[in-house]
Amino acid sequence: MGNQKLYNSTNRFSSYLFEDSTAWAVHEINGIIGRVMEMNADPAGQHAGLPIFPDSSDMYFSTDENGAVMQAIINVGNRKMLIFDWGHMHINPDGKVFPKGVVHVHVCTIDEDGHLVLSAQARLMTEAEISKYGPLLKSYDPKVRFRP
Repeated sequence: MGNQKLYNSTNRFSSYLFEDSTAWAVHEINGIIGRVMEMNADPAGQHAGLPIFPDSSDMYFSTDENGAVMQAIINVGNRKMLIFDWGHMHINPDGKVFPKGVVHVHVCTIDEDGHLVLSAQARLMTEAEISKYGPLLKSYDPKVRFRP
């Protein structure tokens, strides 16, 4: 699931880095499909986080070490993703604080060379994002908050 793959040069096959979590059901709300992902073994230790180019869902979720959902990523355009994160406290370079449990959004784009560029400043979800994506986030974590 997800189209990021790890290339194995020995047998020249690629294996998916992520698979569906067996502990969580797939949810569809507001026409957006969400699924919780687990990372397969990555012997090279080169990958972390969630798939950046969804191909089997609209939004992917990840869990913390206790199995609680704490992050989501959605592709909102050809070269842009939104990362919704609430599993930790975040402090922007300008000093703005986002407490643990409150969603902060990182905008991630892909530059012309294909590199991921993460926004330096996180922000709160917009009202439109809360309306569109909030119910799906709440379906996986009913305690998630959108405002401090």
